[in-house]
Amino acid sequence: MEAEDIDIRAINRHGAKIAAIVKQAKQTPSEEYPAKIERLMDYPGYKQVFKNMKDLVKSASQKSGLATEFLASKKQINQLISWVWK
Repeated sequence: MEAEDIDIRAINRHGAKIAAIVKQAKQTPSEEYPAKIERLMDYPGYKQVFKNMKDLVKSASQKSGLATEFLASKKQINQLISWVWK
């Protein structure tokens, strides 16, 4: 762990607990694994919906004279899509 630039104090303090968690996880049967997380980008139609929303923001930006990032950042657009789809 030291080779990974992990502070030696963190290793001393948390190393045994982390090792125990890893050992327990390795013994867990695959049927008990949590459900796989679906990334927003993996949803069908995501890219097109994102592009359409970005175009709407760009249009509003041109009409208002405000920067597109001020109206809706990429993160905010993704949050909206995620909220609607999930």
